[in-house]
Amino acid sequence: MPRGQNQPVSFPEKMMAQTPILHLVLLNLRPAPGEAPVDDLLAAFGRLTEIEGVLHLGAARAASDDSTHSLAMFALLRDSAALEEFGTHPRHIEYLQTAVLPRVSDLVTADVVVAEGPPGRARTQTRVAGPRLGAAVWPPSYRAAACFCAGFRPTTYDWQVRSLFDAAAQVPDNATICGLAADGRQRFRAAGLALWPDPTDWSPGRRSDSFRRLWDDCWGTAATDQARVVGPAMPIGPIASGAAP
Repeated sequence: MPRGQNQPVSFPEKMMAQTPILHLVLLNLRPAPGEAPVDDLLAAFGRLTEIEGVLHLGAARAASDDSTHSLAMFALLRDSAALEEFGTHPRHIEYLQTAVLPRVSDLVTADVVVAEGPPGRARTQTRVAGPRLGAAVWPPSYRAAACFCAGFRPTTYDWQVRSLFDAAAQVPDNATICGLAADGRQRFRAAGLALWPDPTDWSPGRRSDSFRRLWDDCWGTAATDQARVVGPAMPIGPIASGAAP
């Protein structure tokens, strides 16, 4: 029987202890003048690089019409222990209480176990020092991104959900990092990132078109719930320094 959205995920404990976790936050901010609220929020987010187990922090601002939220922030964490440390760390709790909750009108999150193998081919992109996923150093240089979460019909098999991950990994100049939910208590069953090197790659007629085609071809009507931010993106914090100009 297919694993449904509300059934527990049965990742082996050893795998969880050795596999990176992608933490995604998509949100809408309360109305406020100017760019200062976003800049202040991202500056506070960048300070979370000091927490043990944080490998990379990044963010994307919505620019495309198919975005459901205005801002996405993402963290690549070393493993499940790092996720626990990140979620309960006093600095993270203070960040949520002082920087996020007072400014946010809507917020969704996802924690996924990163799928095995390199996060896309993207062999023509400039690599920077960073964590290794499979055979690849991650992240590549990126200036645009699609940050996405999806829920599915209960009759959808895990291999059907993974079909988008597998297809995206074969697209040149499309670096992806995706996975299934780390546990069965989450709203979304899958989530991930597609990263592109040019700041205009989010726009129609550019590299983001391949992402949208794969979404329709692989997930189509099976994806019954979604959250998405597509637009310019950048690394955040000192660990990410130098990853993009």
